[in-house]
Amino acid sequence: MRIQMLKDAKGSPDGVNVHSYEEDEIYPTEGLAPMTDELARVFVEAELAIEVDEDNKPVEKQAKKSKKSEAPKEE
Repeated sequence: MRIQMLKDAKGSPDGVNVHSYEEDEIYPTEGLAPMTDELARVFVEAELAIEVDEDNKPVEKQAKKSKKSEAPKEE
């Protein structure tokens, strides 16, 4: 997973060390980066970051299908 920060934020990938994450920077969760999948998801859910692909383009999330029938209502 890779994210691009939308705002500056601080977070702790290990619950001990706090890191500063800067607006517009890309942070991968692989390798030696100070970012974990869990922290990346927290930033995305808080709208502090967006998920990006390997080309740093936003990842499109598929819309969840409604369980309700799409049949038109009768009047």
